[in-house]
Amino acid sequence: MDNQEHLESLGEDDTLLFETSNCAIELMCNDDDWPINLVSLGDQIARAADISFEFAQSGEGSPDPAGTPLELSKANPHINILLTSDDNIRQLNMEFRGKDQPTNVLSFPVGDDSALGPAADMIIGDIVLGHETVAREARDRNVPINDHITHLAVHGVLHLLGYDHQDDDEAQLMEGLETRILAKMNISDPYEPGTLTDESAHATSGEQ
Repeated sequence: MDNQEHLESLGEDDTLLFETSNCAIELMCNDDDWPINLVSLGDQIARAADISFEFAQSGEGSPDPAGTPLELSKANPHINILLTSDDNIRQLNMEFRGKDQPTNVLSFPVGDDSALGPAADMIIGDIVLGHETVAREARDRNVPINDHITHLAVHGVLHLLGYDHQDDDEAQLMEGLETRILAKMNISDPYEPGTLTDESAHATSGEQ
């Protein structure tokens, strides 16, 4: 399955493109229950993604233990973000991670995939968010849903850039970077007591 099939298999209705100096975000929604303004949300996510790229490329908080600044393999990094239902994200979670349950976010990094054709030099991956789970988490934590979505998008972007949380050191680095990125946008620390972000997940290209 090539990268785009994650999204095409679920269908899409609304699509908006947001471009920054560091990346482009294509925001899609195929579930009418998302109670959000896509333009406002897309602007916020794009800003957060732009800051994420700046941190990673500066070497400050680099995923490389030596602190080497991230060098992007794609000249025009492009990320697809899909807002969908819990039913749809559950299908993806089962297919790519073997877990028959919904989750809040999944990320699908892509390498130099010739199946993408002309887009191969741009797309670094897909991020998918499930509505019911994300909305419930925002309610339970008493945070604005756009802020929670933005945090999960940042989490997904960092996965696409090579960050992970498989061990304590990786988790500490990634969580600290997420907190600093969001702080630049006046979004509170998502890892305060009561966080629900341990449900967030990713599917590597190898699992596809």
